[in-house]
Amino acid sequence: MNNDDLYLNKSTGSDNILWDLWLSRLYLPALGVADKINIFQTIHNGYTTINKISYHLEMDMKGIEALVFFLTSIGLLNYSTEQVSLTNVAKNYLLSDSLHYWGNAFVRTHDTDEYKRVFTAITNTPSQLYSNGKNLSDMWKSGNLDIASAEIFTKVMHSSILPSAILAINNSVFADISHLLDVGGGSGCFSEYFVKRYPKSFATIFELPEVCSILKNNINNTHINICSGNFFMDSFPDNCDGVLLSNILHDWDIEHVKILLEKSFKVLPHNGKIFIHEMLLDEGRCSPITATAFNLLMYVNHGSQQFTKSQLFNLLEFVGFKNCDYVKTHHYYSLIIAQK
Repeated sequence: MNNDDLYLNKSTGSDNILWDLWLSRLYLPALGVADKINIFQTIHNGYTTINKISYHLEMDMKGIEALVFFLTSIGLLNYSTEQVSLTNVAKNYLLSDSLHYWGNAFVRTHDTDEYKRVFTAITNTPSQLYSNGKNLSDMWKSGNLDIASAEIFTKVMHSSILPSAILAINNSVFADISHLLDVGGGSGCFSEYFVKRYPKSFATIFELPEVCSILKNNINNTHINICSGNFFMDSFPDNCDGVLLSNILHDWDIEHVKILLEKSFKVLPHNGKIFIHEMLLDEGRCSPITATAFNLLMYVNHGSQQFTKSQLFNLLEFVGFKNCDYVKTHHYYSLIIAQK
């Protein structure tokens, strides 16, 4: 890696179109599921809050919420002050007794793996991300991740997070951090670019043993320490003045998120900083489209969610952090910063 690797320029371009395309795979399957479970007819019949819709359909409220936010973002529902209603497009084309009903066109989506994953998550049980026949969320939580799954997932995450990591590191918010603890650091790209951008600094990547074995083969930098452990079961490595959680919190429910924030708070010195790198939902939670699709994917994969800026500020303040701040660093990604 040379110094030029640290910068994305105009010729490099943004990767936002790739995020859009990658998550567009959910669009038709999610619409097919919404049609199958009769969500449009349910709303038309007067069930106009997420709580009432989920109760009437006998489905998990969090899953219905993720689906409603996504359907709102693509223009099929209206969501405001907790009330859900149909747009004119939904009224004209997505009610089964309409002369112009489109639902029959979605039947072919039912045979796709993505439809089956979304349908199962919404109607039954979320956490549908599997590798080698094993639930990836369960493997992460228990620390029993096999090496093949670790290799596949690390490559996927490296590809999708690298451009936003570079843009985040090039932001001045990391300038006063001397030792960054990269919790669940994956391929290590964030830590590599951090110590390259700030050559007097150090980083520690805290990852599961199987991921660490990959990292030790790919990273050779005396300023980067690779530490093996489970971030739920084990203590965080200390001697850091900054903690980074990049694409970590969105994998977990709120109670597990609080555990990670509390452990981050505990390991930091006075005035130490936490950095949360995530694709944020707008405050209304129904835009941008790609973020709402990512939110739905997180529910399908892990029973979890994406966050708004205010939600993360509230969680950080709940565990004791102060001076919460926000910097948009990428077309979709942002950094949330707070101080102990």
